[in-house]
Amino acid sequence: MRGLVVVALICAVLPTAGAAKPAAVNKPLLGLSGNTARFQAQTSQRTSVQSVFLGWGQGQTWGSPFARLFATLGPIPMVHIGTKVPRVAREAISPQGIAQGQGDSYLLAFADAIAAYDGRIYIRALAEMNNPGTLHSPRDRQGRSRGPSHSPAQYVRAFRRVYLILHGGTEAELTAKLSALGLPKVSRDVPVNPPSRLTVIWNPVAGISLASEFFPGNAYVDMVGNDMYASTRGVASYRANEQLYRRHASKPYALPEWGLQGIDDETFVRRICAFLKTRARTKLAAYYEARPGSPFDLGSKPKSRAEYRRCVTPIGAAP
Repeated sequence: MRGLVVVALICAVLPTAGAAKPAAVNKPLLGLSGNTARFQAQTSQRTSVQSVFLGWGQGQTWGSPFARLFATLGPIPMVHIGTKVPRVAREAISPQGIAQGQGDSYLLAFADAIAAYDGRIYIRALAEMNNPGTLHSPRDRQGRSRGPSHSPAQYVRAFRRVYLILHGGTEAELTAKLSALGLPKVSRDVPVNPPSRLTVIWNPVAGISLASEFFPGNAYVDMVGNDMYASTRGVASYRANEQLYRRHASKPYALPEWGLQGIDDETFVRRICAFLKTRARTKLAAYYEARPGSPFDLGSKPKSRAEYRRCVTPIGAAP
């Protein structure tokens, strides 16, 4: 009888033939907008990707030069290119203007700077185009149209131009690609920035729409991103995020911005962590933001801070 018990115990602890192995945990790069030292003290995260938001012309004609700016963001910069002018909420250029080549001086300078940096870099071009709070979206916060220069079609044309110029090529190569799209030619050769160096992210915001009318096509997107926030406890656009992930099944995925606005909701952090762990195409997640006084800062959110430290920080990949 005793022998039978011992055998039974051994069988109980040994895996059965064909038993499923535990699912592998996905490990994305972890990023941040804000003070990386502050965030490390809050969460123990060693940030791999640091975010910055640029207005049109910034780095070329105003603000810190590209080289100095990139050097402050590390190990991997993630740069959002917007259309606003310095210090005021006014547009420097429309999506139509970008598509027509009116912003090429800036794009060419940007491509040169990426090549000179000679390290990995993420570019978020005209992100959150479905958010009326962005100047390049078709409608303002009151629902008023910004006109045909801001239509989804013009956005698509602008994004394709940005993508092609930043990735570079000879004048003849780029002109041929642009002409095939009905877009003006470029004026010179551009240094080649291959996908191994430059990742261009197409990036709506969750909860407004899936933004399919703005999608420029797989040939002009290196990674699909989604910005995701919770401003009311227990409420976030989980379904929209899952739909966007599944809709673009051939592309790597990212959460270039995610965060908590003015609330402490550890469940939101836990659900984001579960998504990051189990969606293998998700390569990047960047928290917004770590700054004293910011409604998004985790300093005033003890439950969310603890959950981030417990669940998110351990899955971060090395850059």
